[in-house]
Amino acid sequence: MARYLFAAFAARLADAMWIGPVLLVLDRTGSAGLAGLALSAATLPTLLTAPLIGAWLDAHGRRRAAIAVNQIVLAGALAALTLASAPAVLIACAGLAGLTQPLVTGGFSSMVPELTENRARGAALDSMTYSVAGVAGPGLAALVAGLAGPATAVLGQAAVALAGLGALLSLPAGVDAHPAAAPRLVTALRRGLGRLVRVPGLRAVTLTTVLEQLPAGLLSVVAPALAVELGARRAAGGWILAAVALGAAAGAPLLPALRARCGLLGLVLAGTLAQGGGLALLGAAPGMPLALAAAALAGAPQGLAIAALFAARGEWSPPELRSQVFTSAAGLRTGVFAIGAALAGPALALGARGALALAATACAVAALAGVAARVSAPRSAALRPPAGTSGG
Repeated sequence: MARYLFAAFAARLADAMWIGPVLLVLDRTGSAGLAGLALSAATLPTLLTAPLIGAWLDAHGRRRAAIAVNQIVLAGALAALTLASAPAVLIACAGLAGLTQPLVTGGFSSMVPELTENRARGAALDSMTYSVAGVAGPGLAALVAGLAGPATAVLGQAAVALAGLGALLSLPAGVDAHPAAAPRLVTALRRGLGRLVRVPGLRAVTLTTVLEQLPAGLLSVVAPALAVELGARRAAGGWILAAVALGAAAGAPLLPALRARCGLLGLVLAGTLAQGGGLALLGAAPGMPLALAAAALAGAPQGLAIAALFAARGEWSPPELRSQVFTSAAGLRTGVFAIGAALAGPALALGARGALALAATACAVAALAGVAARVSAPRSAALRPPAGTSGG
């Protein structure tokens, strides 16, 4: 598990450094709207690529090789981004960098059930790689951008993307295998997406955490503007994002202790609602120190909710559809994140604080949508726990 955690952390650290490209586009164009579009271009394609990637992994395996290719393409696209200045070229490079990003999220996470028998602990550890990377990534990008410029921060992101390749390729060959009953590509695609819709608990946690990415995308572009409103430099927006991730890193380990009391779905719903409260506090903060504290408060329930999400995906999906479920759900999340990033430019017409008020409201809507998705199932299905669980 240690080699997996290192490889996943390195890949996700690079994936958490997108504040670097945002700052690069802002530096070269001066347009927050264009910066949001570049980030959206890097994430929106996953709405289409994630289900295909998941179905392909379930039908063919070869997770290690697929993820390695993704990291190499990502590094190359980021390097090209530093040489670009025309808006169309900047957006094209960002789009290429994120085309197969679901391999970093769902592709990695689908390996966890093969690497550990304690799925709750494995899900919490896997979630922590996101949380720790989320702390280090924006902070590292902000630090390098402040010291050496945003282009250097983007090159650093490219280098980090390649750092875990050795550990990735040394993982046991079993993570590449697909079950003997693995369906064909089209069948896996249909069955995996169908499972996300049909299983009430899985449908509810997926819908909630997908919609929660709208405010996350907003925050990624709004954070530099908020830093300026608070009297700091634009690059300090990376510290706000790092504070959110620091809170998430503290919240994720609470999953094993709380899941029996609240259930996986309950933790996802409550965590998303509490995250909205934290974002509201962030928007009301009068200065940078209190803003960082509020950001951490927003991140803690988010980290717990994501850890619960990972556990739910692993436990409520059969082995032959696990990659499909992980990558499809992750791709939906990333796609909605992209929509949030694209909307950040118009939202900033209300100012950074107004945009954060919208983000907080979106979290509440996401939690309510999850409740509706769970209770909309027929009563017989609602009373029956998903296969392979005891009702968590």
